[in-house]
Amino acid sequence: MSYLIFIVLILLKISKINYFLTKCCKKVELYEDIAIDFFDKIIKMNYYECFISDYTTLFDFSLDDEQVVEKIKNIYGIEPYSDLVLANIFDK
Repeated sequence: MSYLIFIVLILLKISKINYFLTKCCKKVELYEDIAIDFFDKIIKMNYYECFISDYTTLFDFSLDDEQVVEKIKNIYGIEPYSDLVLANIFDK
């Protein structure tokens, strides 16, 4: 009996994780083309080789300095929000 309960709890946890993953990435997915270009030009990384969510920031890539912000301004003509959340940058 306890083995069955254990399996049910694991399945519930997996379903919650899947729900989170499908809900947390929606905004980023809307800007996939922009994200691919941004990752190539700014982050210098392949967009498809990492996981990003709507809450991923430039801080997560250790790219939170003024040089990176200036590069974003020069390439994309936008002023990033101070939180440096990628989804918000793509939204601009």
